[in-house]
Amino acid sequence: MKQTKLKNKVINSVLTLGMVCGSLLPTTAVFAEGIEKLAPVKHTVSILEKDVTYLKSDIDGFTPVRMVDRLRDENGAIKFCINFDLPSPNGLEYESYEQLDNATTYLMDAYTNGNSNLTGDKAIDEYIVQAAIHNIKSPESFSLDRNFVDDYGILPRIKALKAEALNAPAPSIPVFENKLSFDKASLSFELVGEEYVSDYVVTNLKGNVVSTSKVVENATPNTKLIDENGNEVVSFSDGTKFKMVIPETELEGQALSPSVTAKGSFTNAYNVAVRYGGHAGFQDVASYELKEFSEDKQATVSGEIEAVKGSVKFVKKGTDEKLLDNVQFKILASDGVTVEKEIVTENGEGEASGLAYGVHYLVETGTLNSYVLNGEKIPFTINHNQEVIDLGTIYNKLKTGKIAVHKVDENGKPLANAEFTKTDSEGIKEVKTTDETGLVEFDIEANNVYSVEETKNPLGYIGAFLQENITVEDDNQVFEYTVANTLKTGKIIIHKVDENGKALKDAEFTKTDSEGITEVKITDETGLVEFDIEANNIYSVEETKNPLGYTGTFLQENITIEENGQVFEYTVKNTKDKIIEKTIIKETVKTEKSTFPQTGEKANQLALICGLFVMIAGVSIYLSKKKTAQKNKN
Repeated sequence: MKQTKLKNKVINSVLTLGMVCGSLLPTTAVFAEGIEKLAPVKHTVSILEKDVTYLKSDIDGFTPVRMVDRLRDENGAIKFCINFDLPSPNGLEYESYEQLDNATTYLMDAYTNGNSNLTGDKAIDEYIVQAAIHNIKSPESFSLDRNFVDDYGILPRIKALKAEALNAPAPSIPVFENKLSFDKASLSFELVGEEYVSDYVVTNLKGNVVSTSKVVENATPNTKLIDENGNEVVSFSDGTKFKMVIPETELEGQALSPSVTAKGSFTNAYNVAVRYGGHAGFQDVASYELKEFSEDKQATVSGEIEAVKGSVKFVKKGTDEKLLDNVQFKILASDGVTVEKEIVTENGEGEASGLAYGVHYLVETGTLNSYVLNGEKIPFTINHNQEVIDLGTIYNKLKTGKIAVHKVDENGKPLANAEFTKTDSEGIKEVKTTDETGLVEFDIEANNVYSVEETKNPLGYIGAFLQENITVEDDNQVFEYTVANTLKTGKIIIHKVDENGKALKDAEFTKTDSEGITEVKITDETGLVEFDIEANNIYSVEETKNPLGYTGTFLQENITIEENGQVFEYTVKNTKDKIIEKTIIKETVKTEKSTFPQTGEKANQLALICGLFVMIAGVSIYLSKKKTAQKNKN
């Protein structure tokens, strides 16, 4: 029903709100109450009671608000309005045409089957459900966000029920219970004459059955299902009794796992909310009805027929020809996966019996620590003669590995000609030298313990390496080590002194290596100068500049390091230069004056005068600036 204060709402808003109820499922599978399918269905909808409410105005405390109409069809079945802004139908014939949303279905199910948010009073509960529907589909016209007088405490119930409805999933609990099963899950077979015959199976079939069929799998071409009268079974009904019959000649001694599946097609339904309409200007209504769907069920029963049995044997050795005990094997079925038997060798032999007819595989699953697992999947076939299959000798490779040593200097550069020695547990040694890449490798085997040691350094290098207790655990295992040697280093130390042993600074010395690279250093206050040097080089050191006022020479060649930390120390003397005083006797030589003009003498006199003038001017300027600066300071 439309309230007075809402009569002037435009029709467009109603149409917009009506679209909220868009259908989720097809319309062709809607049922009326009962099993009979009615699509579409027609009902005459009338008002049972008008202007029903349990809420009062929050303004004056007594005016009824949020009033609704109670609707029923010609059979007295309840209907709910879904367009609050339009008047309710009264005596109008409505037709079903679509399934409503999950929220409306949830609300109608709550009314029909109960809900914790309802009171148990059907009249009040009808109002709660109708109010929740209006609040969802007409949230503005039927708002519940005011503090209405709520004597029955229904507002919290409406809101809680609405929240549940908006999160409700699609219906998932069928109305009808359809069943299809067998009275047993497995078949037992026995050989009767030339046929394998199973025990009887009874079919249980209930519900709205449309059709049934059978599927026989993992059987021979002429396998049949036979009833108690000897007739072949092709479909099922409740109580159908049958047995499976398989010709023995079609098995050829092999194992078989036959099964039969009964398939049934049923009709079932869900309770859903269905929209009824057809009269513009009046509210559509919702009805709680059945929606049909197809339901498939099946039942399966299967059995096992054992194959003819046989056996297998073999001998187990290592590549060193030793018999190997406690090696584990599995025998797999023809699928290459299913484990039939497990074997552990004794005295180097393995055997298994009771193997089914057909193809099998022997797979090694565990061997001794010193040997490589044989990964071969060995096939063999047990035939109807039940013979013993001899697989001969199966070998395991003794595990091997390597010791790899990378020889480098302190900068990671590979070093050749480093000698390494491998020693085994019996004291047997093997000596190898690193190649140009700094690499040396030794082959090793399981069942032994090794050590490797650097027994000779490359020329000019120092370092030590010893690795013990090397044992092969895995095949192709590599024990890899990087061994660094340090180039031998040393110093050239020169003490520079005078003839009295007094230290002299500022003497220049030059170190030159075998490639002509030079380094120049000068003695300090103590007369000391030091040069760093390395092995595998030849050096010379020379005094290339004497201290001021001193004379002397020094050259030391062919300096080569033999030991790490070696010091070449030299004391170099210089002699102080002597000052020789000379007496110069000036002789007066009488010469005759030149008759040429004395222009040179006049020029010298002029230059002297100019120089004195410049000097006097400079002093004057200096004194003037100084006096000015003094005044500024004061």
